[in-house]
Amino acid sequence: MGFGTPPTVLEGDYSDWTIYDTVLDTDARNTHGFQEAYFNKLETEILIIDYFSSKVKKYTIDTKTLSTATTVTLDSSDTDILHPGQSVQGTYISHHPVTGGNVYVWKNGILTKTFVPTDLGILAGGILGSWMSPSGKYIVVCGKTAEPDVVSWVVLVGS
Repeated sequence: MGFGTPPTVLEGDYSDWTIYDTVLDTDARNTHGFQEAYFNKLETEILIIDYFSSKVKKYTIDTKTLSTATTVTLDSSDTDILHPGQSVQGTYISHHPVTGGNVYVWKNGILTKTFVPTDLGILAGGILGSWMSPSGKYIVVCGKTAEPDVVSWVVLVGS
């Protein structure tokens, strides 16, 4: 018996996230608070912004490609905007301390996963940011590398 349209599923059911891809970015500054990452609605692309260099790039998830940088005029005060560190309904939350320590992922208020920077190929204490996709399927982490002005973007996928 059908009683209308079934509800749209806004979030997935994930309990683990593993490395999907790692991309080095020579246009970004490895300083905390200068990066942002935004997922599109379909979770097929990630817009990556570096406020220090005023560079914007697009990462395509399926092809694991990072576009060339576009230079735009950005206001450095924009770095205070809210980081999208949770899924659309708040089931999943990713968080990292300002000190650059680990990335923590909660599901329904329970700590589910901890990512140590070195496990992600990032320098110890070098996490610069973490962002969650709307469904909770993807997490993108930005972190310091051994090179002064090269950051690593690590895309994690949930299962």
